Amino acid sequence: MLLFFTLQTICSAQYAIHGSNGAAHAVIAFIFLFYAAYDLAFTSLIVAYMVEILPYSLCTKGFNVFNFVISLALVFNQYINPIALGNIGWKYYIVYCCWLTFELVFCYFFFVETKGLSLGETAALFDGEDAQRTVTATHEVCHDELDEESSGDLHLSRPLLNRCHSLSPGIADLAVLLRYLYRLLTG
Repeated sequence: MLLFFTLQTICSAQYAIHGSNGAAHAVIAFIFLFYAAYDLAFTSLIVAYMVEILPYSLCTKGFNVFNFVISLALVFNQYINPIALGNIGWKYYIVYCCWLTFELVFCYFFFVETKGLSLGETAALFDGEDAQRTVTATHEVCHDELDEESSGDLHLSRPLLNRCHSLSPGIADLAVLLRYLYRLLTG
């Protein structure tokens, strides 16, 4: 994203200074490439990463704060960008190049890599080792109860869900329910 936006800025400057038609066409191409990279990197991942790292008890509050900040950014972009572009032209793009550089450095140094980790290992990264033990214990208890309860027909009762939920809400619930759905669908 930073590369494409930087090249877009350079081409915008070339068009503004020299009036080059080739630079104008390149700006359009780099806008397209920037948004392709944006859609691959940010459209779904910012939501997924935020929901993944927050504990279950803070997930809805964190998601509300996230949406509020996104709304503030949209208001800023809607009302401030046209004024700045009208006053300083292509040079305003340099502000966003700096912002993208900051985001890149911040993500590289402060975002925790969760690729290849199980949900329990991810919980342990953000919530500590106690969370890992709780998730493991909940999974074992709920798994045993699920096996006992579903020996005849596959039926997941409300008491079982409540017991699993009270031990460790969130990741363990998801693991138990996904396992149950898998067993239900595969017969």
